[in-house]
Amino acid sequence: MGIRLFSDHMSPPELGPFIRHMVDWNISVKLVVDGKLAGFYLLNKHSICDYAEEVLYWEEDMNTYKDKSAIQGVGLGLWPEYRGQGYGKLLRAIPLAMDVDYVWGQHFKGLNNLHLWEKAGRRLVGASEDAYFTLIDLDRQR
Repeated sequence: MGIRLFSDHMSPPELGPFIRHMVDWNISVKLVVDGKLAGFYLLNKHSICDYAEEVLYWEEDMNTYKDKSAIQGVGLGLWPEYRGQGYGKLLRAIPLAMDVDYVWGQHFKGLNNLHLWEKAGRRLVGASEDAYFTLIDLDRQR
């Protein structure tokens, strides 16, 4: 499933290095239902500011996020037989409970799922040639 998530957007030789660089296995999660792997959410602690050169346009000034802590949602996958049961919502909520200032992600335009992330509270903050960038601020009292 993880390979299929990215395989339409990069070649197999690119995929391994991408996953090794982008995924923090200490904070990423897998969803197991009745002893079976049902899905996952690949995460890391990269700042959205680290990707400034990839973005063609920003909807707002991202410099305000330069010194803030972040979680990037790299990829969320859910097996088809587990969709429509609230598991996607459960996975999306996991980084929201982490002690960070914001959660963000890139969404390949070809997936046509930007509306789902906006429905989940993310706002569109930028775009590249092939991806949208979304973000949700988390109000944390530090």
